[in-house]
Amino acid sequence: MSQSPGGSSLNEAIGRRIAECRRRLGLTQGELGDLIGYSQQHVGAFEAGRRRVPISSIAAISRALGVRPEALLLDPHATPAR
Repeated sequence: MSQSPGGSSLNEAIGRRIAECRRRLGLTQGELGDLIGYSQQHVGAFEAGRRRVPISSIAAISRALGVRPEALLLDPHATPAR
């Protein structure tokens, strides 16, 4: 899959946030995968930033992790635009 410049770092950031939320809940990658309809390998690739998380899956992932979608998509340390 081709990635646009800078896309990889965004994928990695989203993946890190997914992994942090998953670990906080004490879920394995396989357990999260079962909840959202992906294999453990897919979840691992999402978390590592090797695969882009489909936007259509963000809602299911956020529900499974008990967070709002923006918690996965937005940098909590970013300065708001004015």
